Amino acid sequence: MPHITLGLSEEIYKEMKRHPEIKWSEVARESIAARLMKMKKVSHAKEIRAHLDHETLSSISRMSEAKAKKLYKKAVREEWKHTKYLTRAR
Repeated sequence: MPHITLGLSEEIYKEMKRHPEIKWSEVARESIAARLMKMKKVSHAKEIRAHLDHETLSSISRMSEAKAKKLYKKAVREEWKHTKYLTRAR
């Protein structure tokens, strides 16, 4: 497993030392993973928006309810796969 080094202020370091029961490296890992997941979601949303042009949006508004539900279910499945991949990356 790769390692990183963090610089902390003396004040934060002293506060951390007051709580030896906390695994600070795990806190840092979780925080980094959460930030990366958030960045991936934003990136994924931007990609989706980039693919939706005006014509696509207007055709969606004229779409039948059954087709809209099918498209929605497909989008949910894709997002689930994307989220599952990101969680495994932790």
